[in-house]
Amino acid sequence: FADDEHLEAEWGVNPTIPRVGETMQVYADLKWRGQPIKEAVVEAIVLDQNYVGDLLARNQFVVDPNSNQRDVSASILKYLRLLEEDPEFVGQLTFKPQKIQLKHQGDGTYVGTYTPAVPGLKPIFITAKGKDPERGTLVERLFFLNKNIRDARIDLDASTISTQFNANGSAIINWRPITVNGLFIGPGNDAAFNIKGAERTRIVDDQLGGYQILLEGVRPESKIAIDYLGDEIYQGTLCQFGKTQFGDIDLDASKIRTKLDADGNATINWRPVTKNRRRPIGPGQADLIEIRGPEKTKIEDNGDGRYTMRLLGVNPDSRISVRLSCNEVYRGPLSKFGSMSKPTVCRTWLCRFRDRLRAMPGRLLPS
Repeated sequence: FADDEHLEAEWGVNPTIPRVGETMQVYADLKWRGQPIKEAVVEAIVLDQNYVGDLLARNQFVVDPNSNQRDVSASILKYLRLLEEDPEFVGQLTFKPQKIQLKHQGDGTYVGTYTPAVPGLKPIFITAKGKDPERGTLVERLFFLNKNIRDARIDLDASTISTQFNANGSAIINWRPITVNGLFIGPGNDAAFNIKGAERTRIVDDQLGGYQILLEGVRPESKIAIDYLGDEIYQGTLCQFGKTQFGDIDLDASKIRTKLDADGNATINWRPVTKNRRRPIGPGQADLIEIRGPEKTKIEDNGDGRYTMRLLGVNPDSRISVRLSCNEVYRGPLSKFGSMSKPTVCRTWLCRFRDRLRAMPGRLLPS
């Protein structure tokens, strides 16, 4: 490292807070006795390595969270134990140099580009070899900086989110946050989350990249907001957190057919179609369909974007609420959800005999 009164140098990166997947510029401004150094060879070397958070999340080793260690989280203890006892883990932390050529942009300014693939603290070395503009003597310098690269944005669809609601006004969210480039944010980041909308919140770190969020004073319809390191990653109702959003559903285009028999059993066939794209939501979404109101409900995926919903204990005037991904798409009487065919009335002597037996106390007959 060298510097003297003749050299004016500035170096760094833009933007000042780089993010994974976004191109950043590495620059160096070089002047000697106030004159720009031209035709220099300027290179930067970024010491890249695997992301520690992702490595910890994928390593199944865990430490006793009830350890007597003070002021040290279980995730940090896990990291220290792996450094001490697992040579394979230590080998995964090896630096991988990435060379960047900085090109002269004029007036002694040299710029190169680099797109980080993993987050973390990156050491960056910049070497410059040029000539004194007046005397032609060699000017050679080495500059150094550390730059923290932020995570890519969190991919909610891939983060394995499940929510359980309790009757006492509390909820438990289990999830394993993963970014859009496929890296787990890893353990030890519970303090980076900020959750609004609940009376009380507690976050439990499982040391494997998973987090359990305990919320008190909430209902499924409660509005919540979650951000990570200042980035808002979700805002909406609690019951929709982690579920695919389809937008508004076009009921008229969804080909809804409803049949109701004389025993109070309804069968609804429909093919949900979105309004904005005019496309079916497709197969594999049965878990996101919910019907409130009937005594019992069973939903079947027909595999072609069509779904069969069987309702027990209903009549044409029964009030139902149909929800898709927690978003209510219909509320009202069963008879007005799509086109309903009238129930077939059995008028044979066998049906009359069956109905008479059903009316007798203590007698149960199958439908």
